[in-house]
Amino acid sequence: MIAMQYKIKLPDDYDMELIIKRVRENGAKTDGFKNLLCKLYLIQSIVKGNKENIYCPLYIWENEEGMNKFIFDGYYDNIIETFGRQNIEIGVVYSTNFEIDKLNRYQYLNEVYRTIDSSHSIKHAIDNNIKNIEYSFIVYNPDKWKYAIFKFEETFKEDCYEILHISTCK
Repeated sequence: MIAMQYKIKLPDDYDMELIIKRVRENGAKTDGFKNLLCKLYLIQSIVKGNKENIYCPLYIWENEEGMNKFIFDGYYDNIIETFGRQNIEIGVVYSTNFEIDKLNRYQYLNEVYRTIDSSHSIKHAIDNNIKNIEYSFIVYNPDKWKYAIFKFEETFKEDCYEILHISTCK
């Protein structure tokens, strides 16, 4: 599986209701998208206690076919037209620990980045930090030797993302 994410940093005075409206009107368009395990429409908002305003869609693809279709067949053009071409971060999904049909009960997603220490086994560097983390997924990037732990939350925690919509393959 492949994870894909782009973070659109918006001005401090940006009306985040515009993003909420955008997702409300368009979020369902990726429901059932081929090879998409899930897409999380995420925001951080200064008004709700975050440090900055960010719109940050996050995708988990079953393989590159769906991701390539999304990027190259016009779907990503909506982002380009509104916000300009964004750098897309790509990572390999190391593990998933959630049930797709139960994700809608979560309103927030916490994201923690860690460096994979070069003095340790790669597997142990990640495994030692992720034991017993329910409703989460881990993404690593061997180009940067970093990994991210994404944990679904029912309540707001500092610097977490609010989930506006979840698209799934079902």
